[in-house]
Amino acid sequence: MHPKISVIFPIYNMEMYLQECLESITNQTLRDIEIICVDDGSTDKSVEILESFSEIDERIIIVKQKNKGAGAARNKGLEIAKGEYLSFLDADDFFELTMLEKSFEQAKALNSDIVIYRSDHYFDEEQKFVEVPWTISATKIPRHMPFSPSEVDTNIFRSIVGWAWDKLFRKSFIDEFNLKFQEIRIYNDLYFVFSAFILSRRISIIEEVFAHQRKRAGSLSGSKESAWKCVYDGLKGLEKTLIEHNLYNKYKRDFINYALYLNLYTLNSIHDMAYLEMYALLRDKWFDEFAISGYEKRYYFSPQDYKQLLYMQETEAMDDFMSKFKSLHEKVVKLEGAQDENSDNLSQKILLCESELNEIKDSISFRIGRLITCIPRKIRSGIRCYKEHGMDYTLGRFKCKVKNTIGG
Repeated sequence: MHPKISVIFPIYNMEMYLQECLESITNQTLRDIEIICVDDGSTDKSVEILESFSEIDERIIIVKQKNKGAGAARNKGLEIAKGEYLSFLDADDFFELTMLEKSFEQAKALNSDIVIYRSDHYFDEEQKFVEVPWTISATKIPRHMPFSPSEVDTNIFRSIVGWAWDKLFRKSFIDEFNLKFQEIRIYNDLYFVFSAFILSRRISIIEEVFAHQRKRAGSLSGSKESAWKCVYDGLKGLEKTLIEHNLYNKYKRDFINYALYLNLYTLNSIHDMAYLEMYALLRDKWFDEFAISGYEKRYYFSPQDYKQLLYMQETEAMDDFMSKFKSLHEKVVKLEGAQDENSDNLSQKILLCESELNEIKDSISFRIGRLITCIPRKIRSGIRCYKEHGMDYTLGRFKCKVKNTIGG
């Protein structure tokens, strides 16, 4: 006899939150479940916590693998799952005790391929819950249940959010289309969730908050700085699904707008060298590759995204960088004379910017030539000045030079 739901957890160094998370699942009112915990090479006490829970709850299955990321861990759990439905949860979140029972009941009653329920954010440091109504767009989703993807109003990829943990999936439907998670650092559920969404036949919504997403310092959301290129892989995966199932023309406008939104969202979340490299890739390659450019203003759903698209088409990456450099300098000038930490921090950021310009010089992505040939000399001069006169004097000299160079 197969369980009603297979709950799949990727776990990597979650000792601080794992007990609360597991308690919210092992105490679910729906008892007929299996709990597949895939340890992704944890180096803390996560495995010990899992083993202590498994000793008193035979529904817990522990699978171990070398660190490969959440996508690979979810796929490992998917390989052995036997439930009629699948729930993919994150080990630092926690859940209402009726979540699985109510979502399964609705799935069975409406013969749903996917059930989507409400969630909220739990801010760990402040210990408070914050509503997130945008995870399900009330203006785009049909009022009747169940509904099909073709009944969703324009902008289908913004009608829900492309994460997996606020959804229940029929396993036979997932197997039918052989859907897997992409094994990439971030956005690894984008392809899986949206492919399932547009390929499904019957979708239903539950207007109750069942999942509490923990927001904490140093969480995965901060890893965009080093893994931003994953957005390309996620969007390419979704584009491939659309093409293979002859859905691209049907959802072309929706996909192009979503690709623009997600690329800009990622770009605006990163800084320094990563920002410069992604900016140039978007401007010189990705906007064309995703067919984002070249439409009238009314083709774009978001005026703000359209405005940034136009700006980037007209502005080189280095010009944009120098504009931000100047803006940062102006903030320092306003604080000049104030002996506070903010002034020093801003000054050091500008010093960092100059150092990063030297790295940009040798980047294939930025052919900026002679503009920065003087940077190495300035850096060596700055180091020498620091050794001879100290940080305060050096920063003061640097601010003076920037002011003369940029401010005229």
